[in-house]
Amino acid sequence: MINFKTEIDPVAVYAAVVATVAMAHTIYQALRTGPRLSGSTSANMKLIPSIDDATYISINVSNKGSRRTTVTTLAVMAYPSLLAKWRNRADQTFIIPNPLQVSPPKALEPGDYFIAMSHQTSEMVKLSNTRRVYIHVYYVDGRKPLRIRLRPIKIKTAS
Repeated sequence: MINFKTEIDPVAVYAAVVATVAMAHTIYQALRTGPRLSGSTSANMKLIPSIDDATYISINVSNKGSRRTTVTTLAVMAYPSLLAKWRNRADQTFIIPNPLQVSPPKALEPGDYFIAMSHQTSEMVKLSNTRRVYIHVYYVDGRKPLRIRLRPIKIKTAS
């Protein structure tokens, strides 16, 4: 007859806990390494000093990750509803080919940022008030683009 040891060895329990924590930390680090982009948009922006009285949409993107990446394309996508956005079914799509201040491709080191600007047209104002508009930032290491919401643009009138 075979005798099985039923006592719990504290050293084995300690080793199992340490190995599990080490493996969880390795998985966490693997998921967190690489570029992590974040961004914001601002409408009704003006340049000072300015030759003309143009209004711009500012797109701010920063790399908060641990690896360098390259921003390749900026695009605008308009969704008719939240369901359409969830299904990724934009009814209007535009590319921003030559944004002011920076031209893609733009390399972003960890901790680096860039500011791109696009003209704020009356079409974009109307679109932002009737649709859910997102700026998509496509970059080299990303499976999906960074989506930045462009809130409805309110035109300020001088009083």
